[in-house]
This record gives sequence, C-alpha cells and structure tokens, in this order.
Amino acid sequence: MKNEEQNDQTNQGFDVRKLLDRLLNAAWEKKAYDTVVLDVAQAVGYTDYMVVLTGRSTRHVTSIAESVIRAMRKQDGMRPLSSEGVRHGRWAVLDYGDVVVHIFLSELRSLYDLESLWSDCPRVEIQEPEWVKEFENTEIDNLGLDEDLDDF
Repeated sequence: MKNEEQNDQTNQGFDVRKLLDRLLNAAWEKKAYDTVVLDVAQAVGYTDYMVVLTGRSTRHVTSIAESVIRAMRKQDGMRPLSSEGVRHGRWAVLDYGDVVVHIFLSELRSLYDLESLWSDCPRVEIQEPEWVKEFENTEIDNLGLDEDLDDF
C-alpha cells in the first residue's frame, strides 16, 4: 500500500469509493465511455484503483480530463497530485493518489492495452450510465466532430 501521508493528502477524509464515484461521474458528464476500473492495490504501492476511459477525439479527451479536474476542485477542493497529456488529448493521466485516471483516444487505448497489462488485477463492478452503450456504437461522423482521428 502507498504511504499513509499521501493517502491523507489525497482523499482528505472521505473514502476511496466516494472519490472513485465522483471522478467517474465527472468523466461521464462529458461522455467518457468504455469504462474499466481495476483494483491494483495488491499489485502496486502508489495507488488503489486505476480507471481507464475512452474519448472519441483529442478535443474530447481534453474535455473529459478538464471536466474531472474542475469537478474535483469544485466539489472537494482536490487537485490532482500530477497530470500529464491533458493539452495534447491523446492520453491524459490524472493522479489523485488513491485513484489514477487514464483517458485515452480510442486508437491509443487499443495500442497500449492497459487492461491486458494489468489483467491479474480484479475489475471493479461499476454501473455506467444507460447512454454509454448507444454512444459507443455511434459512428464518429454522426457526432459532428471535425477532427481526423488518423492525424496523430
């Protein structure tokens, strides 16, 4: 397990599941999809949960990451311990200590395949919003996004 001082700084007195729920809801508000939550507490010493989400374009990945950062700051006064890739929008990482959030552009998620890398870790049961299945199956052309996904 990670050291207790880092844990106290990160969750500021509320449980990790509550932190996880708030992070997920903020991401889902911006239509993050294909959500996987892994319990990595027994495998690593720096976090308890790893969240993997997908966005449809670089702009979408950035929007999801910024939404999570704003929501956590507004709701709980929390800032990530570190963040990477938010501006570039291909793979954003937000480290909240107990929970590390990875937001991928679809093609990069397939390439890096974190779920396979951490396949020994149990998946946490979550309830995605109803719209997710429909959104996952929507063609990108029907979303009005103007970015070419092959351009990275």
